[in-house]
Amino acid sequence: MTFNMKRKSGFASKPTAPAEAVKLKVFTTQKVALAMPYMTPRAPDIRTEINFKVLTPEGKRIFWFNPDADEEGLKWTNVALNSTADNPVLAAPPAMAVEVAHRVLSRCKAVSKVTIVDENEQPLTVEQVKTMQFRPLEESAETEDEDADDDDEDDAIADAVVELKDQVAAHEDKINQLADGMNANDLKLCRAETEIQDLKNIVTELKQAMQNGVLSTVHEANDEIAVTSSVSPPATPAPKKNRLQKATDKKRKLHDELADLQDGASSSTPIDVIAEQATNAPSDTEEEPIALARAKRVLSKKRRL
Repeated sequence: MTFNMKRKSGFASKPTAPAEAVKLKVFTTQKVALAMPYMTPRAPDIRTEINFKVLTPEGKRIFWFNPDADEEGLKWTNVALNSTADNPVLAAPPAMAVEVAHRVLSRCKAVSKVTIVDENEQPLTVEQVKTMQFRPLEESAETEDEDADDDDEDDAIADAVVELKDQVAAHEDKINQLADGMNANDLKLCRAETEIQDLKNIVTELKQAMQNGVLSTVHEANDEIAVTSSVSPPATPAPKKNRLQKATDKKRKLHDELADLQDGASSSTPIDVIAEQATNAPSDTEEEPIALARAKRVLSKKRRL
């Protein structure tokens, strides 16, 4: 039995990330800051070049990492690790730091380009850096301390100015609110005055109308009084009688008529005899005497009663 023990030759190629840019910033205080990528695929390769190839002729590192730096672009500088505020120390002069870093990083495959600028972000070359006028290191340290103190004072003044601005803005807002309220009150006052004048006009019109109405009412009342005085009041209708009152009145009227007949006839002849004779006697004439006709009518009513 044989086994094929052949191995595959070669290794799988690892994908390479694109190169990244690096910037050198030169200050008149002799400080040189190196701005390099951080947490990127090529950042480790660039750091390796800086730590092991950007060196002085004596073989010492030029750029060191300072985690306490205020700005991200000032964390890698040519300031030595043993440097203090009272005794500043550089790992290499600015011209040497720029020249060596530019030469090494320009050849690095992880770096796309290397730019050099001054503290005002104006472009420079290596030769221009070599001819720059730098301040002494001790003076630079004192200036930095003064600048820090000035920064503190400026910060205090700036804070006071900002606070004053905020107060002014708040006062302006209050003034604007008061002005808006006054304008609204003025508008309300104008509307109120207009409404009051309208009400006064309405009251005046009502008074005039009432005066005219009272005068016309007085004249009409006077006219009605004059007409009423010239016309006699209507007769009051007699109250309606019931059946008993009607029967009583009818009987009283009959007795009155009988009394009248008895007064008109002779006392020797009674009314019943006269009425009986008038009833039984034939009428030779067309018109009966009035007394006989009345006697017949009275007799007939008496019999009914």
